[in-house]
Amino acid sequence: VSVAVRDSLVYVLNAGNDGSIVGFRTNRDCELSPLAGGTRSLAGITDSFPSPAPGEVITTPAQISLSPDGRRLAITVKGGDAPATPAGLLPNGRMAVLSVSDRGVLGAPVVTPFDSVAQRGGPFGFIFIGNRTLFVTHGNSQSVGTYRNNGDNTLSLISGPFPTASFAPCWLD
Repeated sequence: VSVAVRDSLVYVLNAGNDGSIVGFRTNRDCELSPLAGGTRSLAGITDSFPSPAPGEVITTPAQISLSPDGRRLAITVKGGDAPATPAGLLPNGRMAVLSVSDRGVLGAPVVTPFDSVAQRGGPFGFIFIGNRTLFVTHGNSQSVGTYRNNGDNTLSLISGPFPTASFAPCWLD
């Protein structure tokens, strides 16, 4: 569903089943070789919520991106952890950030839950603004916000959420 590229590193985000990240290295002929230590299942990140069921379009991963310095890989998961109240809210969602070594090996994912009640539900698209700041769309809450990537790879809200003029904002450029 999404591809992240920096220099010779390529990471592919798969949304099927539990979801996964698969890493590759490119050579000068643009051939892809699997990256040792660059593959990670998203089980436990995408399948840990009871409703809606895992694999539903509003619960699957949406985007993957590398920070400009290539040291962090972030992904969005649109849904999960549906709030009990107030009625009618869509799932909260979450983001995961993984450290990336000089060789492209992925560290353990650090998950930050989002919150539909606070109008920050369903992170979908995002861009890095510098190495540690992300601008994120909240598709399930029709808003956007900025987040700081902390030293432990958790995310903290900097500004927002700011409502958008349309339903389910998806991508940023």
